[in-house]
Amino acid sequence: MASKYFEAQAADVFGQAGGDPANSRPLATWAEDARVNRDWRRLGVIVAQDGTLIAETIRLNVLVGVSVTYVTDVLVDLPDPGDVDGTILDLACGAIRQQIGQPVIHVPAWQVCSGRSRSIVRAGVPRRQTTGA
Repeated sequence: MASKYFEAQAADVFGQAGGDPANSRPLATWAEDARVNRDWRRLGVIVAQDGTLIAETIRLNVLVGVSVTYVTDVLVDLPDPGDVDGTILDLACGAIRQQIGQPVIHVPAWQVCSGRSRSIVRAGVPRRQTTGA
């Protein structure tokens, strides 16, 4: 179970994307693990509308000033994972939408691993009480 900080961050991301914030718990858990145990600054995750984590991504600098995001690890069984694994993010998202039949979003880890959630800011909670892990 994720901390309240990561739950608020993930719920904000889902709400901003037009989804149901109640489906954000898997994203919150992933974000907390990424923040605590991994080099989260280049990571991301593709999430389905129902909250299922579909695949992890990584942003790589391929040329000076040019970065590309690739799918690195498919987290669920897909009918044709070869269309997704190792593919550039934009192409992978289209293939995933077709394979699972629901909208997906890409969430860079920085969106859920840093800063303060909008719901906490609106509530007027002081900054020192809302810093990340």
